[in-house]
Amino acid sequence: MSGEHKPLAGRSVVVTRAAEQARELIARLEGFGAEVLLVPTVSFADPEDTVILDATLRSLDRIDWILFTSENAVKHFVRRALVVGEFALALDELDGSEMPDEYLRGNALLTLALLCREMPLHDVAERVRQIYNALPWTTGLALEHFQVTRFLAAVDELQGNELAAFGSFKKAGKLAPSEHWSVLCYLDRALLARNTGEAAFAA
Repeated sequence: MSGEHKPLAGRSVVVTRAAEQARELIARLEGFGAEVLLVPTVSFADPEDTVILDATLRSLDRIDWILFTSENAVKHFVRRALVVGEFALALDELDGSEMPDEYLRGNALLTLALLCREMPLHDVAERVRQIYNALPWTTGLALEHFQVTRFLAAVDELQGNELAAFGSFKKAGKLAPSEHWSVLCYLDRALLARNTGEAAFAA
């Protein structure tokens, strides 16, 4: 907002969020001219005793639903799942013949691709991409195919591979089950163009 009126100029704002989650808010406030004081009143850490959590992770095949009440809960759960090795087991099952139901495989892959978009799970993302390329996507999995393609494109962008992201967003547009879904791909490409400064990505 250089050269523009800054409505928060001369004002101090205290941000109480955890430091790792406050960066975007602080940048926006400073853009409006505020002097920002970061005073975290909460912090997040793994439990000291992980016996119950680890046992739960190893019993996921007997659990139908898991309810997360915050983004932080998801992040810590996923981090612990990586330590315990449950992601590797899940990916091995997806990559093999142990899960013959294509619908379950498609949706499991969709969930993993979404996690890779939201968290820096580079090794998991590569396995997801390999399984994605090998999976026989049927017409009954059109929406899942479309969404996984979009999410992997977002992973490409996060990893700095903008050209691959552009190509995958275009591919997702062709896979869109309807015109309504294809609108998401135009928005994806517009955001990619804005984030990279390459207007051609929005074309």
